[in-house]
Amino acid sequence: MPPLQALLLRNGNDDAHLELALLQLWATTDPEHISIELLALDDKCWRRLGMLFFASKSLVLALVAALERVAKGSSRSSDRFFQRVWQSQWRNYLHEKVVDFFE
Repeated sequence: MPPLQALLLRNGNDDAHLELALLQLWATTDPEHISIELLALDDKCWRRLGMLFFASKSLVLALVAALERVAKGSSRSSDRFFQRVWQSQWRNYLHEKVVDFFE
């Protein structure tokens, strides 16, 4: 399977391979690997991944589970990951989803 970045750069609406790659990433036994893999994405891929995550409820649930795993494995990479989330559009997406969830 192509790397996550290659999957994010593909054009088209078939995101099945991307979803599978993300699920495999979430299933990794090393929580730090999740943050390292996501931090390696360039800005374009980061934005696209953010939009994809928050476009469907199932991907949001997968993201929340992954964020929880990253948070438990406190390290420099997880700190950098959460800093990038906070400084990006992802913060607004998270806020929207949390507000929608509680309304």
